[in-house]
Amino acid sequence: VDDPLTASLWAQALRGNAPGLVVAVGGPDDEPAVGLLRDRGLVRGAPAAYPCRGQVCDLPVSDVEALQRFTLARGDG
Repeated sequence: VDDPLTASLWAQALRGNAPGLVVAVGGPDDEPAVGLLRDRGLVRGAPAAYPCRGQVCDLPVSDVEALQRFTLARGDG
C-alpha cells in the first residue's frame, strides 16, 4: 500500500477487534480480489473505508478516528 491514508486506514482496521470484523484492501484501479470491494472506490478522490455491521453498511469514511469507532468492540474505544 503506497498511499499514506490508505495505509493508516488499513492499519486501524487491522487493530480492530469488533465481533465479525472483516478487513479487505484494494487499490482504486485494481480488479477487486473479493466481492466486498466491488463498486467501492475512492470518495471525493480520497481512499475510504466502508464499515459494515452485519449486513448493513454505513457511509464510507476517510478518517482514521471515524473508522476506529467501527472497528473497536463497543466498550473498547
